[in-house]
Amino acid sequence: MTNELKTRWIWAIVAATIVGSILIFTNPIFIFILAITSGILGWREFARLTTIKDKSSFYIAGFAWVLGAFTLSFFQGPTTLFWFYLSLLGSFGLLALERVFGVWGWVKATDETPERAWFLIQRFVLGTLYVFLLFGFVGPIAMKPHGQQLLVMSITAVAFGDAAAYFGGKRFGKQKLWPQLSPKKTAQGAYFSMLGTLLGATVVWGAWTLSPATRTMGFSSAIMLGVLASPLGMLGDLLESMIKRDSGMKDSGSLLPGHGGLLDRADALVFVFPLVYFLF
Repeated sequence: MTNELKTRWIWAIVAATIVGSILIFTNPIFIFILAITSGILGWREFARLTTIKDKSSFYIAGFAWVLGAFTLSFFQGPTTLFWFYLSLLGSFGLLALERVFGVWGWVKATDETPERAWFLIQRFVLGTLYVFLLFGFVGPIAMKPHGQQLLVMSITAVAFGDAAAYFGGKRFGKQKLWPQLSPKKTAQGAYFSMLGTLLGATVVWGAWTLSPATRTMGFSSAIMLGVLASPLGMLGDLLESMIKRDSGMKDSGSLLPGHGGLLDRADALVFVFPLVYFLF
């Protein structure tokens, strides 16, 4: 085993232990703290990938948006369309206010071209929505009757699917799915991913069922989640690959040695968590 692979495994175990302990053994308020911390780190990485970090007002506004959206959604439910509206309104309104304040001499005048302004708005809206879909549903899911089980099951299913796709693709992979976007992904790896997500969901369901101190969700729900997690996880992974390709960067960050940034590890959940919240 190479040193790089050892580092990946060590940090994967450390991260899984910390996150798993919080999800299983704590109450929803600690899970919310984990989610909002992840949201802040996720926005930081997304801003770096898409150069929003160079626009300080947008960069700071993104942190404020994460704090407000995550907090209110935890207590009132994730009204995603409302937050999408606020994201678009806030980003364009911020540019307009900067122009007005610049004309009045209150701040240094900015001279964004329409093309640059539209680029910034697109990135801000996409980034806030992306981070919200990825981490903003964690707290609200935790508040559900089987919320902690759903979170652990979702993450485990995606992790099993990712591992199965890697080993299956490496051993049997021949047909590339989208080589320009993700050269290592193969159709054969995708088939193994489907088996992996089913296995992951079943393992968590079985562990919860055997635990006398907890109530478990139905087996059919676990199977449904396992079936859906594979294609949704692969789409989420491909979406982040597209963002990184566009930015010309290999990783979203360096938070996890051997793995890259937080978005690199959590990207597969961007389409999984919202569906889990509304479906279960």
